Amino acid sequence: MKVDPAATWDAEAEAYARARQPSEVDRVTLARVPPEGDVLELGAGPGAFTRQALAHPARARGGRFEVSDVSPRFCTMLAALPVAVRCCDHRALDLPPASLDTAYAMATLHHLPAADCGVVLGRLARWLRPGGRLALVEDWAFGPADEAEARLLALRRALCAHDAAGEVHPGEAEWRLRLERAGLAVVLREQVPRAEVLARYEVLADARSREHLAWLRERGGEARVPMTLLVARSAAP
Repeated sequence: MKVDPAATWDAEAEAYARARQPSEVDRVTLARVPPEGDVLELGAGPGAFTRQALAHPARARGGRFEVSDVSPRFCTMLAALPVAVRCCDHRALDLPPASLDTAYAMATLHHLPAADCGVVLGRLARWLRPGGRLALVEDWAFGPADEAEARLLALRRALCAHDAAGEVHPGEAEWRLRLERAGLAVVLREQVPRAEVLARYEVLADARSREHLAWLRERGGEARVPMTLLVARSAAP
């Protein structure tokens, strides 16, 4: 079954906007890669990260701030912010060469097939000025570290199958290879946990998923997803 990403995200836009709150991952990303100069954020969604970036002291020095998203509903939300909004699929986005200083891809590129992801990363490499940086954040670039993470990953996979989301979660070595093939040099790697809302998995009715969900709730404490931040610098001369 072919999935329409715009329609899928439009259907989830309101719920996702309520759930997507500022996180430690956002804080660490902005600390390591300030939004300096001309900025692009891919897949900005409802703008939770965008708002934090706009409030960063680096924005006082000026520069263009562009965001993109495939969902028209998200783009309407983003239009309320002082940014230029491009409502399109990552694969349809086009910018002039060497027109960016900073780019962010916050847990968005795993929605693309490997070949398309490579194309988008190659374009980002061309769009970045010499010395420009890309902050790539992805979840599950490492396997689960304990039983709680293993059960949470099983729930994530079941949810993707349920929603026909078509997500792919390569390991860190694969992400590094993709970045290098695109002409980007990885200069920093950091792992940061992100709190997960278990209620999102309540739509899963199969016995195994219900067992995982019950186990995680009975365990108590915060469910956490391992997120990996890779900072890559333009290798262009």
